[in-house]
Amino acid sequence: MLTDKDIKKLIKAQKEIFPTAEMVKGGFDNMDKRFDKVDKRFDKVDDRLDKVENRLERIEQANEDIKLRLGNTAFQFDVNDLKKRVRKLEFKLGIKSR
Repeated sequence: MLTDKDIKKLIKAQKEIFPTAEMVKGGFDNMDKRFDKVDKRFDKVDDRLDKVENRLERIEQANEDIKLRLGNTAFQFDVNDLKKRVRKLEFKLGIKSR
């Protein structure tokens, strides 16, 4: 019958010959560390993307504001041009302008 000492020797010998369990554990531990690093990098990328999205939203809003201003300005040019033309026509027709 095997004693506790014999069993421990067998286990030690088996671990020396077939260290797969410890190797697998070591590999998983290493992968955990690598995944932690990757998670941190993804967190940084997420933060940067959030900042880019915020900037893009501000740029889009500014672009809309510019379009509105230019649209109104172009409309004012048209209105002013039409006013001049109407005054000329009224003058030629002898109509009193307001």
